[in-house]
Amino acid sequence: MRADEGIGPYGKGKERIMAYQQRKPSNQIVPAGGPEGGQKLSTVYLGNGAVDLVKRAIGDEKAARRVLTTVLTVVQNNTKLQECDPKSVINAALDGEVSKNLSLSNGEYYIIPYKQTASMQLSVRGLEKLCLRSRAYADVGAFDVRDGEFKGLDPRTRRPIMEWITDLETREQLPIIGYYAFYELSEKYNNMFRSVYWTHNMILNHANRHSNAFNLETYNRLIGGEIQGWDAEKLRRGSPWYGEPLDMGHRSMCEKTVMKQLLKSGWAPKEINEIVDQDDALERTGEPIIRPEDIVATFPPATPDTREAPVSDFEAPEEKVPAPAPKKTAPAKEAPEKPADEEVPFSMFD
Repeated sequence: MRADEGIGPYGKGKERIMAYQQRKPSNQIVPAGGPEGGQKLSTVYLGNGAVDLVKRAIGDEKAARRVLTTVLTVVQNNTKLQECDPKSVINAALDGEVSKNLSLSNGEYYIIPYKQTASMQLSVRGLEKLCLRSRAYADVGAFDVRDGEFKGLDPRTRRPIMEWITDLETREQLPIIGYYAFYELSEKYNNMFRSVYWTHNMILNHANRHSNAFNLETYNRLIGGEIQGWDAEKLRRGSPWYGEPLDMGHRSMCEKTVMKQLLKSGWAPKEINEIVDQDDALERTGEPIIRPEDIVATFPPATPDTREAPVSDFEAPEEKVPAPAPKKTAPAKEAPEKPADEEVPFSMFD
């Protein structure tokens, strides 16, 4: 049964969620991390300052507005992101859209809140796209494994032996017991094939040890029905890890976990290793190796904007500074001749 039917791990979720949303409208910034005065989210994320910032990075205003509209939808559905500094939210989106050339609307990365700072986190779809883009892989993928599909390990190679159920309707009725990932290298690397299988419990224990956004005890209480209502909804919105075992967000995190373990244990090009290390650091500490703010620091200066728009946290009224008067310079004096016997210091640039 669904949460809004009043049964299940979220209890009477619909009534409590509606009450909370009436108390804190989804289009209102929480003052803790947002601009002073509690500006509307749409004013902040779709204002001229934010649009110009993203436009300078992407190069197209329509594309910039499309990205910001997606970001606004994500923030409206996540109260923890509403408490984050809006600049960090947009910088996280730029990290995904510009640095990694991925798409938030296609689910290729997430924007995850850590305290009052947001960061970009790869999804399994984004990781697969980056692997294929490197041209080192002919194919790569990760899947859930249903009850009865795992047949054990090869006694010689220790590779998982799978027998996939081809009837998709029958397969969807079976419980998920684990996750499988594979890659096949390109012809340049002799089409080498590797695969790995982890049980669901192995993945949850790994996330409990290495992910700052996940706690296994809290997850078990959530699935067991001890945490209900709005408290459960906040956990689900705060991290994809806290979804039900069949939720797409939770499954995506499990698939990405086995994919990263496969890439780290096998061969991967340098750029993929760096991306995996950055993602691991983000999950472990909540702080990425490369801060998204570094992207903004490389942008060219903003052009003056003559449009009338509400002043947001991203822009300030332009101040007119009078040009300084030209200074009178004294005629240059000729340098005295250097004595012939004076030693000239040696320079490696001469």
